[in-house]
Amino acid sequence: MLPARFTITHVRAGDDAIVVGGDSEIRVLDAASGRLRWRRDGAVGGILVGRDVVYGTAGGALVSRRSSDGRLNWKRDGACPAPPEYAKNLSSPTIVVRYGDDLIAGCWGGDMVRISAASGSVRARSRSAFAVTKVDSIRPLGRCALAVAGTTDGAHLVSQSAIVDCKQLRAIVPQGSDLSVLGAIGNTAVLDDLCCNGRPDVYQPATIILANLATGKESPAVDLRPEPDRYPANHRPLGQGSAAMLDGNELYLVVDRTVYRYGDPRSLLSSPQRIPGELVDFPVLLRHGLLALRVQVAGGAVEDQVVRIRNGAIEALWRRPETGAVVIGYDASEMPDVVRFDTMNGPNMTQTLVRTTDGGELQVPCAPAAVARGLVVSICNTQTLVGNRYLQYVAAYRWPEPQRPQSTAAARTPSG
Repeated sequence: MLPARFTITHVRAGDDAIVVGGDSEIRVLDAASGRLRWRRDGAVGGILVGRDVVYGTAGGALVSRRSSDGRLNWKRDGACPAPPEYAKNLSSPTIVVRYGDDLIAGCWGGDMVRISAASGSVRARSRSAFAVTKVDSIRPLGRCALAVAGTTDGAHLVSQSAIVDCKQLRAIVPQGSDLSVLGAIGNTAVLDDLCCNGRPDVYQPATIILANLATGKESPAVDLRPEPDRYPANHRPLGQGSAAMLDGNELYLVVDRTVYRYGDPRSLLSSPQRIPGELVDFPVLLRHGLLALRVQVAGGAVEDQVVRIRNGAIEALWRRPETGAVVIGYDASEMPDVVRFDTMNGPNMTQTLVRTTDGGELQVPCAPAAVARGLVVSICNTQTLVGNRYLQYVAAYRWPEPQRPQSTAAARTPSG
């Protein structure tokens, strides 16, 4: 249980430690016992990077400490300052990732900084390559390239993406609004320009652009419009009900409840292959070429599934019969290897987590806040008053051994 006046702002989990962040304090817990290892006042945005905790301070410093005992590794003043108009508790990294011998940090206001993981020395900084309110994700992409995503605020949030080089953090592919970086094949990045796909009078579910990661040169845009007679433009929903994904060298496009295979994006098929499957509604696209979906199987029953596409067919990694109304949740930035199936049974909701790497399944009573390889951490509230208020607490759960689907054949769905 946390102190009564401690408000949890975020949680990060590692293999042996849990970081719980408050408004101006972090606490590091032992993952096995929940015991408090150490705490630090004036710390903001604690993030686990391997065996270390990296956090910011109100003055814009970045600090690295050992997660085991809080011993100081290094402190770098002014490494990640927030713009002056930001609140003081935003002078911290929004994300830190390990890249070789470096840490790449994204800061409030869009700054990015490359720091030596061992010494904390600043090796590169960029204040212009990515102008956003908040950097949400940084992903390695091909040879010495990073796909960066974030949001700008204002009247409404707008997603932004760019590709920067891993050394100087300079833009390879300039920042674009509603631009999705699907992945890379060798030295070629595959982008989906989503700028105009919210118009209901246009059937344009994807616009594919290839970018050379060495030169930044972009190919002419190619609009993908599979089976246009099936999708009259004036009947399209807002947002188009479509999404593209890259799995290895294969490009797939989902339109409404149909999955199309376009093959290698460097030589797209002129007539895409429609993947057989009776999808009940629009699937959720996951990392690593996976999908979470509801599908109708033989006899008319509905199953929840996590699937991959192999040899032109849907193959289940995890599946279960549906027992109630389901909402599928997925956060690619915070929990890229876990998908959540929330099932309503009367007044109660069951939350089932599925680990996409192996199909491991776990039911938890509270919404998950962080995951690690063998651990799920949730933020819960007491069901009764403690004194005159409800209290927050952190609960950790271990993943059980996964159960494989009975057979590949049983997971295949009827052709549609």
